[in-house]
Amino acid sequence: MLMPDRFGQSPFGLGEEDWRVLTTSRVHIMLVGPDPLTSQIVDALRQTFGEPVAQWIPNEGTNPSRPCRTLLLPNAGQLTLDDQQRLNEWLTSGCAPQVVTMAPTPLFPLVEQGRFLASLYYRLNVVYLSFEPGGYCAGLPS
Repeated sequence: MLMPDRFGQSPFGLGEEDWRVLTTSRVHIMLVGPDPLTSQIVDALRQTFGEPVAQWIPNEGTNPSRPCRTLLLPNAGQLTLDDQQRLNEWLTSGCAPQVVTMAPTPLFPLVEQGRFLASLYYRLNVVYLSFEPGGYCAGLPS
């Protein structure tokens, strides 16, 4: 696993405290940025995820697989409202896996436009990491 160097910086520009949160807590994580970078971070974190790990691609109208302890959700911004509702209901039905969400652009503008469910956005957005040009931003949802 990629760990911070002796100066507290990882290859992704994340500090030691950021890595500690990502690797020791089982909170939902939202990664916003270009796919190659967010996929590299997921790969670096993969050994800390609870097993089994499932990836959900909802284009077949199915729910995520059970049982899973970690659910990877690539490109959450492309979920239809029906998929969002189904995922939200699935997450409240007792499964409660850690969800790692990836999106190439911030999802909050979609919430403001009514194209992404606010309840699902706030459920998924516990730790927010944005990798924009010029650096990253970490924090709690706004």
